[in-house]
Amino acid sequence: MNFLSHLSEESRFQTSVVKATFSSRKKLFEYSALHKEKTIGVLESGCALIEIYDQRGYWMPQKIMKPITIFGIENLTETFQEENLMEYRVKGLEKGTFYKINKDYMHLLIATDPELQQFIQNQLINHLANISSRYHYSQYALYQKLLLELYRIACDLDLSFENKTIVFPTYISISFLAGYLRAGRNRISEQLEELAQEEILLSRKPITLVTRKLFQKLQENFSSF
Repeated sequence: MNFLSHLSEESRFQTSVVKATFSSRKKLFEYSALHKEKTIGVLESGCALIEIYDQRGYWMPQKIMKPITIFGIENLTETFQEENLMEYRVKGLEKGTFYKINKDYMHLLIATDPELQQFIQNQLINHLANISSRYHYSQYALYQKLLLELYRIACDLDLSFENKTIVFPTYISISFLAGYLRAGRNRISEQLEELAQEEILLSRKPITLVTRKLFQKLQENFSSF
């Protein structure tokens, strides 16, 4: 996206665009009853995680964000019904950079950049599609959910499927997968052991999968593969 280069330039000369850094577990953004950010964020480098606040009072992993992702889109409208938005926050998974953009300036960018208009529209569509797909596969067994989510995480992180193995970053751990799939650590560990017995999983630290066998198993379990 060309607007990243534009944001980089603008952040040097005006206060409407601020470039900031983040590290693992650092909070980039929060929209909750206690704290409502009024800016729009754009992830430039590094990966981050969207966490939602559930009814039990816990922050739960929801979606991995990769570079060139916008968050805080709800701040673009004046008519947004705040009570309809689930509380969420964005936290770093690794070191990276992002931009904080003033709402009025973002409106100006959108009005003058058709490419950005289309990009935001695509982000909204992808977000809705992700919610729908999560609801759909909630009907599957944990083993199937784990297979599908490992594939999706690899896609989100732009991990290559061209190599014989897929090696995940160290932050994709049993604890991370347990939160991501809303399951206990022991249950995730049991499913990983099954993957190991099927020679799909080569290592737990870091999680390493055999690419060919992963896709074979996905094809067996999901008609879309």
